Amino acid sequence: MIIINNHQKINNFSKENLCIVTDFDKTITSNESVSSIGVFSSFFPKQYVDEKARIMEQEEKIALLDNISDEQKEQLLHSIWIKKLNLLKEFLNNYKVINDIVSSKQFIFRDDAIETINYLQKRYQVIINSSGFGNLIIELLKKEGCQFDNLIVFSNFIQNDMLDFSSVIDPYRKYNGAYIKYIKNYKNFVILGDSLSDLSMLPLDLNKISVGFLDCEYDTYLKDFVSNFDVVATENESYSSPIKRLSL
Repeated sequence: MIIINNHQKINNFSKENLCIVTDFDKTITSNESVSSIGVFSSFFPKQYVDEKARIMEQEEKIALLDNISDEQKEQLLHSIWIKKLNLLKEFLNNYKVINDIVSSKQFIFRDDAIETINYLQKRYQVIINSSGFGNLIIELLKKEGCQFDNLIVFSNFIQNDMLDFSSVIDPYRKYNGAYIKYIKNYKNFVILGDSLSDLSMLPLDLNKISVGFLDCEYDTYLKDFVSNFDVVATENESYSSPIKRLSL
C-alpha cells in the first residue's frame, strides 16, 4: 500500500537537477534480509559475536539515556558505531569472507530494486547512503547486476586494513564531509529509507520528497512515518512502487 501525504507537493515537485538518495539495508534489501553489518556474526568466530554483543549492550543503554542532550547522545552512539567497525576490521583478515557472504545468498533484495536503480541511473544521479559495510555492499550490488554508470556509494569502507574515522557514517548521523560536499551539486532530491533516522541523510532545508518503507511493526510506527515522510510504502511494497507514483 502506498500512502501519499501531500499530492500537491508531489505533483509540483521539480525533477530538474534531481538526485536520488537511498538507504541500503531494509530499503534496497527487504525486511527479511540480513544486514551488511549483522551478517558477519554468522561468518566470524564466537569471540567476535560475544564482543559485538557487549558493544550492543552499551549501545542500548546509551539509547535509553534521558539525562543528556540529543547532541551528547548522538556523539556517544557515534563512538559505539566506530567500535563496531573497529571490531569488524579486527576480524576481517582477508576478503575471502566477503566472497563467501556474497555467495551465501543470505541477502534478499526488495522486489525489482536493482532493475529500478538501473533505470533511475539513466535519468538521474543515484547515491546509496549506508551506515553498513560499503565493501560488501558494492560486491552484493555487482552480483545482482547493478550498474555503476551514475551511482556512487557513501558508506564505511576498509581499505588497506585502514578505516577512515573522519568519514564514518552511522545510523544516527548518516552523513560525512565528502557526502555533504557531493550533494551540493544538486538542487532537488528524492530520499528513500526504512527508518526515521534515514531522514538525516539530507539537511532539512533542501527541496526533497521523502519515501519511507514500513514493512514491520505497522501499528507502532505508522503514525510517525506518515507524519515525517511524504510517501509511505507498507506491506513489503516493491522498490519501484513509490518511484512510479512519483512519476520518476
